Amino acid sequence: MEKQELTGWASPESMEGAPAPRPCDFAPPDPGSLDGPLNRRQERFCYAFVQTANAAEAAEDAGYSWRARRQQGWRLLRDPRIRDRIAEIQAELAREKCHARDALLGKLEMVYLKAIESGNLPAAARAVALQAKLAGIDAAPARARRREVAAVPTGNAATPDGAPGGAAVAGGGESDGM
Repeated sequence: MEKQELTGWASPESMEGAPAPRPCDFAPPDPGSLDGPLNRRQERFCYAFVQTANAAEAAEDAGYSWRARRQQGWRLLRDPRIRDRIAEIQAELAREKCHARDALLGKLEMVYLKAIESGNLPAAARAVALQAKLAGIDAAPARARRREVAAVPTGNAATPDGAPGGAAVAGGGESDGM
């Protein structure tokens, strides 16, 4: 058997005068760069990502170029420091939101108690409705019922023939055969 020569492959001897290969554009980040605090642009990226949940938009908002925003967003999200900081920001926002909701529920409870004490039942009912809304209890069925009740004609509404709603007018309407 004859030894076949491979074409398209460079032997180490033929590479002696060639330029060094370029590092890959998508190489993992240098482990030394993953230590230390985030820079301003990375911090802005984290806050923007929490707001938009879109890496490309967050990269552009953080000041990265429009052309490189997708690549930069992808690269930044691969950094464990960035992911940890995003998680910290999200947890902080959740705590703040929960604290604010609890404070508002407490204030509404005080309004409810004062309204009951003074006999102001509409204010008490409104405080309970707002507490339910803040607690995440859906009040949509009550609104739907109010719309249905509002659609029922009252005695003040006029009928299509011009007569007051529901009132029988002598000689004014059509006979229903009785």
